[in-house]
Amino acid sequence: MIRDIFKFKKANAQKLKEYGFSATDGGYSLRTFILNGLFEMRVLVKDGEVGTMLTDCESGEEYRLHLIEGSNGEFVGKVKAEYEAVLSDIRDKCFDEEIFKNAQSKQVIQYIENRYGDRLEFLWESSPSTAVWRRTDNRKWYGAIFVLQKSKLGLSGGGETEIIDLRADPTAIESLVDNVSYFRGYHMNKKSWITIMLDGSIPTQTVFDRIDESYLLALKK
Repeated sequence: MIRDIFKFKKANAQKLKEYGFSATDGGYSLRTFILNGLFEMRVLVKDGEVGTMLTDCESGEEYRLHLIEGSNGEFVGKVKAEYEAVLSDIRDKCFDEEIFKNAQSKQVIQYIENRYGDRLEFLWESSPSTAVWRRTDNRKWYGAIFVLQKSKLGLSGGGETEIIDLRADPTAIESLVDNVSYFRGYHMNKKSWITIMLDGSIPTQTVFDRIDESYLLALKK
């Protein structure tokens, strides 16, 4: 539940303090109450993660039914609704948008903006973690960036990864693809697009060079 509420979000320390959070042990902590004071709710934001604890004010015991999938009942529903409302309010007032979190992804986004003046375009409401770059002269795409499950690339281990799709010479694609750091274009023409992992396994300057090549290839008819 918490992961879904704060997905693609990054805490803003100044906003947390203005909201009422106190600095504590390398993070920020908030103490509030829900259901007319029946429960004390503590929220801890630390190292990019959000944690919570609900305590029954009468018994002093931790309450967890609202976190158990399938828990039913009017009372549990009220607890869950107020709990989620507090977290949603904190998200909206104290967190900034951060879809692409990898350091290399951020470097790529900044490089393209600085060199070509192009910013990410999010074209699909149903895919908020997918964006593209287009040339301004002919509106052709020269890059796309994704957050996706590793399994979609045939990788094991589970979890998400960040990738960039770029145009490339077909001959170069043949020699580069290793299905570890380089893949044939994800959701693109596999003969003329290549996918690169943005996990640092490929030097950042090399990624920049391939972006420049893709930008030029997008000019050709």
